[in-house]
Amino acid sequence: MSTSRAPVARKPVETITVVTPCFNSAKYIEETVESVINQRAVREGRMKLNYWVIDGGSNDGTQAILQRYADQGKLNFISEKDSGMYDALIKGFQRARGELCCYINAGDYYHLTAFDVVKEVMDAHDVSWLSGWHVMYNERSQVINFYLQKRFFRSFIRKGIYGRLQPHIQQESTFWRTELLDLLDFDKLRSFRYAGDFYLWHSFASQHELCSVAAQL
Repeated sequence: MSTSRAPVARKPVETITVVTPCFNSAKYIEETVESVINQRAVREGRMKLNYWVIDGGSNDGTQAILQRYADQGKLNFISEKDSGMYDALIKGFQRARGELCCYINAGDYYHLTAFDVVKEVMDAHDVSWLSGWHVMYNERSQVINFYLQKRFFRSFIRKGIYGRLQPHIQQESTFWRTELLDLLDFDKLRSFRYAGDFYLWHSFASQHELCSVAAQL
């Protein structure tokens, strides 16, 4: 981990809120959901999961899949027309609780021990948000490449250099303390069609360093 700060007294991470926005994602949604609900930290009781899947009114069978998981008490979901992915994300963020928050799109997935890694780092260090290895995988969910951005510069984040002149900040590898949501203007976030992630990272970087963690998340 690229930080030299000494451990500080912070409230231990006990609950994580995960948000998945989706629309007509029947082909991909199960792999994503399974990677969230089967996190070792959740299954073994080290973390509580507050999982919201926000569906934009799918008509391809996505709702039936989500209903099956909801009936098992594995997740919460809303299915209704929205104005885009970031509108869906806001609905999930507004239902966030606990110390930690993140979002993952349908078709992406977490490593089995991702939540454990994030918890251990945040419990031991004064870290407000972090990102792990940038992982690339193919249509068969096979990892084909990965690399680590050893350090993130706040000034680079705010200038939009990551994603243009430097590799982008991989959203599914990024986690933050829930309190950082207070830095967001939800109406502004809702207005974005493609650049909402930049707005998230720009807002977080206005006050907090992004920590790089040498782990697959």
